[in-house]
Amino acid sequence: MDARCTTVCPLTTASMTRAVSLLGPAAARRVRLLGIDASPDAARVAGVRAYSGAHQMMRSWDFLTGGKRQLTAV
Repeated sequence: MDARCTTVCPLTTASMTRAVSLLGPAAARRVRLLGIDASPDAARVAGVRAYSGAHQMMRSWDFLTGGKRQLTAV
């Protein structure tokens, strides 16, 4: 995920949430979504928050980001 991405990232986010909803409530409670912002140019926490809010994901996933060295390792 890239907080500034407007093409494939929103589609991927929607696919992830749809997949969880298809599991049904009992199974969905056992699933934890993880987003990783791998773009060092868009890895600011404010951007991650804005993206998560814009896609109704604030409490639906863990979203990781970091500096260039950390993201390179990922």
